[in-house]
Order: sequence, then C-alpha cells, then structure tokens
Amino acid sequence: MRPPTQRQRKNATDAKTQKRENHTDKTAKNPLKKTAKRRKKIKNTKFQDIIMKACFMGLGYIGLPTAIIAAKHGVQVTGVDINPKVVELTNQGKLHIIEPGMEEMLQEVVKNGTLHASTKPETSDAYFMVVPTPFKGNHEPDISYVEAATRAVLPFLKEGDLYVIESTSPVGTTDKMRDLIFAERP
Repeated sequence: MRPPTQRQRKNATDAKTQKRENHTDKTAKNPLKKTAKRRKKIKNTKFQDIIMKACFMGLGYIGLPTAIIAAKHGVQVTGVDINPKVVELTNQGKLHIIEPGMEEMLQEVVKNGTLHASTKPETSDAYFMVVPTPFKGNHEPDISYVEAATRAVLPFLKEGDLYVIESTSPVGTTDKMRDLIFAERP
C-alpha cells in the first residue's frame, strides 16, 4: 500500500478540523450570554457607585486623547497643563491638537462634566504623567518635565493611589521618581 499523498493528508486534516469545529459549536456556551450575566451582576453591586478620579499631567498628543477616552468611560478627569491657553481651549471643548473625530468627544465629556482642565492638579485616585521627554544637546533624555509633574502631584498623593509615568523615558526614571515620592511623602 502506498503512503497517502499530500492532498490526501490535507483533506483528512481538514475533515478532522471541521468535525472538531462542529462539535465545539454545538457544545460551547454562548460567550455573549456569559458577558451579559456578568454585566447584570456588576450593575447590582455597590461598585457602580464608585467614581474613579484621574489626573492627567499634560494635555498634548497623548495626554489629551487618553484623558478624553477615560472621561468618556465615566472616569472623573482633571487634565492639567502648564499652558493656560490649552486649559482654556480644552474647557471650551476645543482641541489644540489635530486629532480627527476627537473634538466631538471632547465636547461631550466637557458638557457632561467628566473632564475639566486646570493649570493645577487636584486630589485624585490615579495620576498619569504624560509630559514631554525631549533630548538635551548631548542626546541625553531630559526628564525634568516628568520630575516637575511628579513634584506637582506630591501634595495630593495618598496611600493606595496609582501613579503612572506614561511619558517615554529612559531606564531608571521610574526608580528616580519612586525615590522622590518616598523621600517627600514617606
């Protein structure tokens, strides 16, 4: 007897795969029903009453869109920028950056009160450092903006808060900011 040809092996494999898929389709539970049950369970818990507050330090090309999306999902957002014009435009629901489709979302979250901009941070549950990290003249990253943003939120940090450096930064930056936080807020 000759061994099966490549085509015969492929057809046999396809038949086995099809049989497995048919069996899986018949026996698998509908994942959408499971998700709906989970959502219903969450709605009936006290967690729905908890509103997270987040502070985004920097309202540039990364910070502002991220803040808008968080606000759109129910997070109370304070967007902080050192430029008063950016703060003013943001509070008017106007973008200072080019991001197609984002201005309508900004208007929505400003109107419903889940996002407001300020030149100063506010007490929050989470703090996101979304500031520039340019290069110095010798191609060394300048983390002074990250440090300045961190120092600005220091008075507001409390036990259990989330602190995130979203800015692109060199190795060791997180350790330096951790040391700064624990030195200033033991």
